[in-house]
Amino acid sequence: MSVIETGPKYLASDKKRQLANRLLRHRAHAPLGSHSAATNEIPEAHYRLDLHPGYLELLARMDEAVSANIGGVPYFRLHHGLVRDTTRIGERDCISFSNYN
Repeated sequence: MSVIETGPKYLASDKKRQLANRLLRHRAHAPLGSHSAATNEIPEAHYRLDLHPGYLELLARMDEAVSANIGGVPYFRLHHGLVRDTTRIGERDCISFSNYN
């Protein structure tokens, strides 16, 4: 069996060291730019927030909520008066599920 077939976790420490040195020598002698273009390209969605799939999904959900009959996203809206079992948001009385007192 070769080293790759058995895996490095089954090698003795001196064999691991030899393998690491051989890989480092191989990497040192490789010409610059020998990596393929596919390994050097990082998708923009991995480093740009405005293209991240989770952010785009959140924007889509918020757009759906804005067009709903509830008048937009209800989170972080100004409540008028004390919040008890009901609360007043804008001109509307709403049931409050977030108060425990």
